[in-house]
Amino acid sequence: MKYFKKSIPVFIIFLVVALIKWFPASVYVIMNSNNTQSFFGKEKYYEARQWFAENKNPSAFAGNRFGKTENAVRFIDRLYEAGAEKVYVLGPHEDVDTIRDEGGPYGDTLIVIMPTDFRKRNEILKIKGREVFF
Repeated sequence: MKYFKKSIPVFIIFLVVALIKWFPASVYVIMNSNNTQSFFGKEKYYEARQWFAENKNPSAFAGNRFGKTENAVRFIDRLYEAGAEKVYVLGPHEDVDTIRDEGGPYGDTLIVIMPTDFRKRNEILKIKGREVFF
């Protein structure tokens, strides 16, 4: 039993690292819109719907998860429909090679600004959980 209790933290760390490497898209949730700027840091960020509308890349976001851009757009739409205040694409690859080779920028990180309504927050977390973990 002692061995089991000592191995739990190691297993949890291993599981978190495995999940981070295995899942192709990062979706971060910010509960309070007052700390948005500090979370973004120096990374470029764009409102997701506008970024997708202007992007010509046929697989612009987490292609190994969503495939075509239209699937990622549906995910963004579901987040907004559930009550997200804002959804941003954080730090997309906008280098010349990516734009030339893929037809536009490519992103793999979203920031979701949560509403204050707890029911809406819960719905957004359910959507995130279904999309990111399956």
